[in-house]
Amino acid sequence: MHFGATLRLLRTSSGMSVTGLATQVGVSPAYISRVEHGHDTPPTPDRLRSIAAALGLPEDSLTELVDELRPEAADWLGQSAAGRHLAAELRRRSLGAAQLARVADFVRREFPLTGRSGAIAGLFTEQAVIQGVSVSTLQDAFDVAAVRVVERDYLPGVAKELVPQAHAASGAPPSAIGGGLCLGRAHAPGRPRAVMVLLARPLDVATPDGIAVQCVVVLVGPDDRDVADGLARLAQLASGQLVRQLCEAPSAAAALSLLPG
Repeated sequence: MHFGATLRLLRTSSGMSVTGLATQVGVSPAYISRVEHGHDTPPTPDRLRSIAAALGLPEDSLTELVDELRPEAADWLGQSAAGRHLAAELRRRSLGAAQLARVADFVRREFPLTGRSGAIAGLFTEQAVIQGVSVSTLQDAFDVAAVRVVERDYLPGVAKELVPQAHAASGAPPSAIGGGLCLGRAHAPGRPRAVMVLLARPLDVATPDGIAVQCVVVLVGPDDRDVADGLARLAQLASGQLVRQLCEAPSAAAALSLLPG
C-alpha cells in the first residue's frame, strides 16, 4: 500500500482540498502534498489522528493503516520470551494465509481494540466477489463492479459516479492506492457494502508503487462519513501479498476467508 495515495483518495472522497486539510490539521499544504506523493514518510500517530478527525474517520483508522506498512511490526514479537515462543509455534506449523487469518480473527475477537472500525469482511457477500474477470481497462473493471451493484440494489447511477475515478490527467488514477488495488466509491442508500472484482490478468495502468492492478473494489454507502470509513478499512487489502492471495483463491468463499476482520 502507498500511504500517500491512500490519503489522497480519502481526502478527495471527502471533498476536502489540500489546503483545507492542512488548515484543519495545522500543517502547511506543501507538507500534505509531500506526504500524498510519497516524498515524506507517513505522519506521526498524533498527526494521523488529527488527519482522521478532519476527514471524519474513526480516531485510529489511519494509524492502523500505517501499522500495516511498518516492517518492524513483526519484530515486536521478538521483544519478549512469550512473543518469540508464539512466533516459533506459528513458524513450526507452516501455516498458510487462510490459517493465519483464523489466528488473526481469534486475536481480534479475544483482544478487541477500542475505537476500531468494523470488519472488512462484513462489507462483502459471496455474490459480491467476482473472480477471473478479463478486462483491458480500469474503466471496464469499474463497469463490471457497477453492474453487480445494480443487479443487487438497482442503483444505475453508480456507474456514472465511478467514471472520473478510473482516469487521471497524468500519472496514476486517483483510485489506485498500491499493492495491486484500486478503490472506487459511490453513494447509495442502505448500509455500506462493497463489490470486489478479481482480475484474470493485471491491468497496464500507472500505479503509485509500480505494482500492476489486479483487484478493483467498489464501495457504496449512504453518506460521506460511511464511505470514508469504509475506504479506510478497505485500504488494508493493499498490504503485503493479500491481493495476490485473493486472486489465487479457488472460490469466493475462500477469498472472503482471507479478509482481515
